[in-house]
Amino acid sequence: MDMAAQHSHLCSHGRPLVVGVMGGAFNPIHLGHVLLAVTVRETKPVDEVVVVPVFKHPVKADLLPFEDRVEMCRLAVLGTGVQVSTVEQRIGESNVAMLRALKAEYPPGTQLVWICGDDVFDWIDNPKGQAMLREVDGLIVQRRLCRAGDTEDTFDKSPADSGRIEDIRQRHGIKVDIIFGKLPHLSSSLVRSSPAIWRAYLPQLVAFYLDARPQLLERLVEECGEGPVEAWVIRPNAVGIIEDCNGDEVTHTNSSRSVIIRCHQG
Repeated sequence: MDMAAQHSHLCSHGRPLVVGVMGGAFNPIHLGHVLLAVTVRETKPVDEVVVVPVFKHPVKADLLPFEDRVEMCRLAVLGTGVQVSTVEQRIGESNVAMLRALKAEYPPGTQLVWICGDDVFDWIDNPKGQAMLREVDGLIVQRRLCRAGDTEDTFDKSPADSGRIEDIRQRHGIKVDIIFGKLPHLSSSLVRSSPAIWRAYLPQLVAFYLDARPQLLERLVEECGEGPVEAWVIRPNAVGIIEDCNGDEVTHTNSSRSVIIRCHQG
């Protein structure tokens, strides 16, 4: 069965299917990503949300292997209804080419809406940004938090340029939907640079996946110039345990489910 047939049931309501697309490196995927994807799925007029990990980043050459990032994405959104696509692996490109290939997997008339942070306004006017806008029917933009002044733990939203947002709406004929609620201030770089408290930023199954792969943890820490990985250890969790990896698989069990996490080297 082709992808269009798989999604045909979603457009049986007589209007175009609306798919929220959330692309990124996801190196690794963290709770901020998951909360944004679920928030859009539950509160915005979309029929589906799909997470699309980048296959080959044009700038970042030190990403974890694509297969690991995809698997962590799948574990992170397990049970949420959010989908994960590997379309970039198939076509080897991002942005415009990815959006066109992804749209071809859905029924004719499907509308794509790009889910992103408000840093999109920093680059949307460059040629690549303009080309991407021609492939989507709208933007769903999360207002990101930034550090307020010189304080360590006070964050606020950067000012929104309502005039510029309206200009984008008018020039491109697209909807720009702003998420004004405050979501936690998280980033993958924050996860990578905080090995002592990294679990606080990751979905539980993603943490267990990394527990079973110390070589991935080493790469994440080395990327930020941190020391040894003593803090990144397999240990009991408040709501479950994970058994040591025997080279084949890891079993995580808690009161409601048992999840087998496959181990592979590389």
